Amino acid sequence: MPITPKQAWAELTKLKLLGPTGTSPGIFIVDESPFQHEEGAASAKSEYDFIVGRIFPSSNIYKEGAYRLEMKFAPGYPFRPPQVRFTTPIYHPNVDKDGEHCPYGEYD
Repeated sequence: MPITPKQAWAELTKLKLLGPTGTSPGIFIVDESPFQHEEGAASAKSEYDFIVGRIFPSSNIYKEGAYRLEMKFAPGYPFRPPQVRFTTPIYHPNVDKDGEHCPYGEYD
C-alpha cells in the first residue's frame, strides 16, 4: 500500500519546518510533492510516495552547496525507511556513485 495523503502531508510538514535554528542541521526546500497544486490536496494518487527537494546543509564541508534529492516512500512506510537519492553529485561515505543513500554502507 502506498503512503497515504495524510502521511505524505505530515512528512512534508516536517521537512518544511527545517530551518536555520540552533538545532537544525540545515534548510530543506520542497520542489515537488503530491500537494503542489492545492495546499493539503493531493494532485495524483500515483505521486503520493515522492517528495523532491533541496537541502542546504550547515556543516562546514557541505555548507557551500545545495543538494537536490528525491525521497521515495516504500509501500511498507513507516515501517520501512524511504529510499533517498541525491540527484546533485555529492561525495559522502553514505552515498554511492548513483546518488543512492546507503546508511549501512551496503553498496551495489
